[in-house]
Amino acid sequence: MTAHNLIYWFFLIPFFTPMSFATGFLIYTVILFTRFLANTYINLRNFTPAQYYAYPLRIP
Repeated sequence: MTAHNLIYWFFLIPFFTPMSFATGFLIYTVILFTRFLANTYINLRNFTPAQYYAYPLRIP
């Protein structure tokens, strides 16, 4: 859960550290793709209501 929150707030890193645009673009692309895969997994899996509410990375 902590890793998910850190990934979500990644866009704040350029305000605190110097980073090239290419590096930031590459890292942010990987993060967006990872979140896309996680959301696709949630949507394609047939969760029961209890499993859905217990899943930590779900969107309420």
